[in-house]
Amino acid sequence: MNITVTTHYYCPQQQENKLSLDLYTPDGTSDKPVIVFIHGGAWISEDKAEYANLGYGWAELGHTVALVNYR
Repeated sequence: MNITVTTHYYCPQQQENKLSLDLYTPDGTSDKPVIVFIHGGAWISEDKAEYANLGYGWAELGHTVALVNYR
């Protein structure tokens, strides 16, 4: 199954901590539930990129997945 990953920014990209979400979308699907995954890290560590395998795994099961970075 082909998975498309797109990054969407929700703050100015020139900031030090670029706030963004990665959207994992399996090709050929629409009108499916979306899984939003917000990682732990006590607001001081970790990054959504560390959980890319979850995004791909859930997308391979047919779900659209959003992995989010936050401050």
